[in-house]
Amino acid sequence: MSAIRPATPIDADAICRIYNPYVTDTIVSFEETPVAAAEMALRITDLTRTHPWYVYEESGSVVGYAYAGPWRSRAAYRDAVHSCGPAAAGARGAPHNVATRVSRFR
Repeated sequence: MSAIRPATPIDADAICRIYNPYVTDTIVSFEETPVAAAEMALRITDLTRTHPWYVYEESGSVVGYAYAGPWRSRAAYRDAVHSCGPAAAGARGAPHNVATRVSRFR
């Protein structure tokens, strides 16, 4: 069974397991070191005050996530958002399903 639900700081460890291979094995994250679960929990807490962050679960395990956050701080960008939607290796459907939910943010 699969489900999409709002992310909470409790999901930080699972999100790090998905995200950190993008940090260590690619250049797409623009981060140089893996993110600790405590730091990810802070990111989730900070971002979800104003923007959506969802996790995609299969059989009770987080296999993907997506979020939208502020793109720039200037007034002209107030309606623009940055979005991200990585998934665990082998997760089918997760990127599309959870990214669709985030794209509905207004």
